[in-house]
Amino acid sequence: MSTDPRIQFNRLLDHRSIDHLIRMNDGDRCALLIELLGQPASESSWQALWELFACWPADSTRADAIEIAKRTLAAWPDRLRFASSSDTRLHKSSDSGRRLSPIAQLVRTVEIYRRNENGSSELQAIAASEQARCFTIISIQRSEIDSSAWRALAASAHLSGLRHLHVRRTVIPQPCFGNLFQSAALADLQCLKLVQVGLGAQTLIDTQQTMRLVQLRELELSSDALGNDGAFALAQASWLSQIRRLTLQQNFIRADGIRALLSSPNAEQLERLDVSNINLDDAERSALIALAASRKIELIL
Repeated sequence: MSTDPRIQFNRLLDHRSIDHLIRMNDGDRCALLIELLGQPASESSWQALWELFACWPADSTRADAIEIAKRTLAAWPDRLRFASSSDTRLHKSSDSGRRLSPIAQLVRTVEIYRRNENGSSELQAIAASEQARCFTIISIQRSEIDSSAWRALAASAHLSGLRHLHVRRTVIPQPCFGNLFQSAALADLQCLKLVQVGLGAQTLIDTQQTMRLVQLRELELSSDALGNDGAFALAQASWLSQIRRLTLQQNFIRADGIRALLSSPNAEQLERLDVSNINLDDAERSALIALAASRKIELIL
C-alpha cells in the first residue's frame, strides 16, 4: 500500500499488528469485520470499523461487507455512528462533482463544524448523494453556508431519513428560511434547532400557514431576534398544534408574548416551553406558572 501505515491505521492497531494490517486480503478484512461487529457498541468500535472500511479496496467484497455491517449497526445509537464533514474518507470526487463515498452509508450523524470555506461544498455533496439517505442527524455549527447550499439541502431527493437538523451560530440568508420551513424533502424531520442563525419574526409571520415539516415535534429558535412579534406569530401559527417541545431562550420575549403562547388554542400538544433567560417580575412569573400548570405545560423560565 502506498499510504503511510502510521497514518492509515490507528484504532485497528488495537486489534491487529501493523504487519498484519498492511498485508490484509479480503478474507482477513472479513474476519476482522465480524470480530468488530461482535463487540458492544462504543466509540472505539465505531472508529475501528470506519477505519477498516476506509482502507478496504472498492470492490464487490467491500459492497457485500457494507451490507453486512449495516444490518448489525442498525441496533447501534445513531449518534455513535458519527463522521465529520472534514473527514476525507466521507467523500469521493467524480466527473459529476463532489459526492459521498459508498462507505458513507454506514454513517448516521454528520457534523459540519467551523468549515467556513468548505461548508457549502460539503453540504451540497451531502444533498446530492444517494448515500445521505442513511443520515438521521445533520449538525451545522459556526460555518459559512451560502444560499445555494441551503436550497440544495431543502430540495434534496436523498434526505428522507433525516430526523434531526441542528444549526448553531451559522447565519442563514433570510430567503432560505422559507426554503427550509416549506421543504417537502424534509417532511419527516422531527427535531429542528436554529440557534443564533439570524431568524426574525417576519419569517414566522410569513410561514404561519405554509410550514410543511409535518412530522416536526421539537423546535428550538433560541438566541435570535424574535421578540414579542415572533411569539405572537408562533401562537397564531396553525402548525404549532404539532409541536410538543418548544425552546425560545434569549429572544427578548416579554410576559404577554409568553402568555400568548401558553394560551394559544394551537398549543394543544405542547408539553414543554423553555423561555429561560428573560426578565420577568415576580407577579408576571407567578401568573405564567399558574397558566402553564392549567394547560399542563412544563414551563421553564
